[in-house]
Amino acid sequence: MLLPQSNRIAIIARWKLGGSTEEHWGVYVPAQDFVIHLLPEGVQVTDLAGFKQGQVHWPVKEIGDNQAFGVFQRINEAMASGSNYRFVDWNCQNFANWIVGEEAISPSVRKWAVFGALVALGIAVAKAVAR
Repeated sequence: MLLPQSNRIAIIARWKLGGSTEEHWGVYVPAQDFVIHLLPEGVQVTDLAGFKQGQVHWPVKEIGDNQAFGVFQRINEAMASGSNYRFVDWNCQNFANWIVGEEAISPSVRKWAVFGALVALGIAVAKAVAR
């Protein structure tokens, strides 16, 4: 079992369910043994076992102790607002980064956007060469 290297709050990941090769992220608060994460059904708070769903997990990023207050403010805000999942701009990775005070980005979406841009460029080049 992989855990953050300390008792610090951390973004953790596991594989998405259903055999996906994409990561599902949550924010683990070990001192209180809960993970907050975003699913299409909305914000979920569960224990570590509930987040893992029988899978291995790994740390993505540990959060400094000096950031804990802000993390808890955003957790409370997220629970009160009931954030809505949107694959492109507000998914589990955006959400976890926002919770810990980072830019709300999704490496998975960026990866697919780059892939899509490269495919589009390849098609455009192929069409130009075919003329």
